[in-house]
Amino acid sequence: MASNKAKGAIGAGIAAMLTIAVPYTAGWEGKANDPYFDSAKVETVCYGDTQVAMRHYSDAECAQLLRQKLATVYAPQVVKVLPGIEEHRFAFAAFTDFSYNAGAGSLAKSPALLWKRGRYVEACRAMWAYKYAVGKILAGLVLRRAGAANDNRISESDLCMVDAVPMAMGISA
Repeated sequence: MASNKAKGAIGAGIAAMLTIAVPYTAGWEGKANDPYFDSAKVETVCYGDTQVAMRHYSDAECAQLLRQKLATVYAPQVVKVLPGIEEHRFAFAAFTDFSYNAGAGSLAKSPALLWKRGRYVEACRAMWAYKYAVGKILAGLVLRRAGAANDNRISESDLCMVDAVPMAMGISA
């Protein structure tokens, strides 16, 4: 069981990560206030949420749902899979976004586990492989994971690298 001090550090790490992850995830997911079927034919609402009542939501409700899910569902799962990640808010945000989009189970068995072995850059690049939905490559997932020169959004991999590169070089961030 984690000590109160450790729980406090994790809570502080989650709070710092959320300042990055909430707008980041919102930017990639897009928002629909009314339910729709996504590319995998799963009923979805707000910022890609599939686990809430399928009804109309206000902008404020959608924002609150995203923040709450990232903070209480996905971030704790990322910390469980990658202990210590909460000390690296950019990588933490990238892995939390990845988990939100691909599923916590995908993170738990992905090459992102290389992070635990100190192979930070490889762990960030490992997200590139997760570009499939319903058995086919989706251009949006390629952009989200690896980026493209003609897209002004930062990829999950690049966001992760903000922490990974200095660590790989032995530089304290």
